[in-house]
Amino acid sequence: MTPFRRIALLWLLEMRSLVRDRRALVISVVLPAVIMPVMLSAGRWMESVRRRQAEKDTCRYAVTGPGAAEAESLLALALSGEDGVEAVRSSADPDSLYAEGSLDALVRAFRRPSRGDGEILLLRIDYREDISKSETLASILSARLDSLRLSCRIALLSEHGLPYGRGSDLVDRIDAAPRWRTSGAKLGTFATAFVLLFLLSGAAVASTDSIAGEREKGTLETLLSTSAARSEIVGAKLLAVVSVGVATVLIQAFNFVLYMGLEILPFESEVALRVTPGTAAALLVLLLPVAALASGAMLYVSAASRTAREAQFMSGPVMILGLVPALAPLLPGLEAGSPVLLVPVAGASVCLREALAGRTDWLFTGVAALSTAAAAALLAWRAAAALSSEDLLFSTESPAPGPRSFARSSARAFTVLWVVSVIFSMQAGGSMDTRLLLTINLVAVILGGSLLLAARNRIRPGRDMGFRWPGPVPVLLGIPGALAGMVLALGAFRLVSLVYPVASAELEAFARALMPGEMSRAQAALFLCVLPALCEETAFRGLLLGTLSRTGSRAGALLVSTFFFSLFHFSWFRLVPTAVLGILLGLAALLSGSIYPAMLWHALNNAVVLLPGRLPGWLETMHPAWYAVPLLVLAAVFLGMYRSSSKRPSG
Repeated sequence: MTPFRRIALLWLLEMRSLVRDRRALVISVVLPAVIMPVMLSAGRWMESVRRRQAEKDTCRYAVTGPGAAEAESLLALALSGEDGVEAVRSSADPDSLYAEGSLDALVRAFRRPSRGDGEILLLRIDYREDISKSETLASILSARLDSLRLSCRIALLSEHGLPYGRGSDLVDRIDAAPRWRTSGAKLGTFATAFVLLFLLSGAAVASTDSIAGEREKGTLETLLSTSAARSEIVGAKLLAVVSVGVATVLIQAFNFVLYMGLEILPFESEVALRVTPGTAAALLVLLLPVAALASGAMLYVSAASRTAREAQFMSGPVMILGLVPALAPLLPGLEAGSPVLLVPVAGASVCLREALAGRTDWLFTGVAALSTAAAAALLAWRAAAALSSEDLLFSTESPAPGPRSFARSSARAFTVLWVVSVIFSMQAGGSMDTRLLLTINLVAVILGGSLLLAARNRIRPGRDMGFRWPGPVPVLLGIPGALAGMVLALGAFRLVSLVYPVASAELEAFARALMPGEMSRAQAALFLCVLPALCEETAFRGLLLGTLSRTGSRAGALLVSTFFFSLFHFSWFRLVPTAVLGILLGLAALLSGSIYPAMLWHALNNAVVLLPGRLPGWLETMHPAWYAVPLLVLAAVFLGMYRSSSKRPSG
């Protein structure tokens, strides 16, 4: 019997098992087909209820300041015919009324001397963005005042002889793009994310029952005792999971068309799509590798898990992280011809948007499909390798506490820490003092969580985490390493700016958030240099990198620690520079056998915020060839660390 025939027979066996399993069939196919339209309808209904309620409620505002009288007359003129907006005129102090919540917005009127005679009236609208009524009222006031100002300007121009009547627009914009191109571009921005979500939801249940579930029931051992090779078994299971995922997507697409035809789901009349045979072929070429990648990822999670419960727990983070590259079309400046084509899923997502907009480029489409297919093949190979692990195959018991037990749960544990850090920062970031926010995030979440994980898994600080003195030479080599690393990270930022330009306003806002005015330089040295170096190096280079490098590949441990280090510092414009820093710090810890050089390196790298003024101009305009100098310095630093640590006895 040929290998292809064996794979086909195994695939039929897998599909029969999945069809007979009612729970898997309901959760992977039926439930998403019912829940997703209900969720969309519920979301639209809740939004319409919120809007109707906001329209019914009367929004109240008051005017205060030296120019209050003139501002009240202007607002009365601007808001003529606007229902649901009431101006409060009371003898009470408007600031007190606004503070106690009796007002939804407060308009402050100031006067400023003009260049000629007279004064200029300036208005500032104070509102609360966390309250729907307040935000709605602020939007109404701004829009009506802008409209009044435009009408007054046009009236003045008309009085001075310009041929424009009152209310005329000086500029008229006409969209020359066909409706189907506009609709395709809008739909294509999120199409891959929705398809991937359906694929992952369907593949998660199928893959969990296919390997982890069969391992618990004992049927996987029987299957592996046959003459079929491990690669053939994985191939058949991958085809079965892909089949379930594709079936889920097709059923979802059919349901959307059916619900829109029955007008259960609202559908904008101006939306129009044109799917030619070429467009359909491009979609097929792009989405098949995405389906294989999603199925391979879930199959690898199931193969690497000892129990079905562990596989189900790990499927959640994989689904969340898998959606990130699918949202690449949201980034400004990303075109089909950019290097994003080499990023799995992200390149396919960008090319799919272009295909739906009628701009299919088969060369770019092929490159994006190949990059995603290569990642899918890698995951399938890793799943086959996981099935070859006999201790994982025939043992469903958790290993004893130690580095190996932590290595199995490290990704899940650090994902939980990241979620806690993000949620806390989002909830408290706008109102909490920056110093307290950094202390809680660094000390309580990152350092405290890492020490708790180390204690639960019996990780030794010296041998496993690198808390040992390497000698003065490796530590002092961290000084030139930090300087060269900063130059190299700046070069990485310049390279990223070619693909994703960063607005200066975004950089200034980040700098203000990082170095607020109430923080002195001594406090900045503590909260921005010392604490991050101590807490983050203990977590990422000590616990994560140190433990994983002792139980598996050092290169893999370096990539995993760098990934989570970048994830905790996630920001689009500094993602690549942070990854470069993470790799350099990881190399310093691995080559020196200690995290103390990485701690000093990290602290010196962050100390750039303490420098007065801007960086030297030549750093921002340096010729690319000159980046060879910091590379040579880093090579010498790492060589010195390695030679110094190799002369010391290990222990």
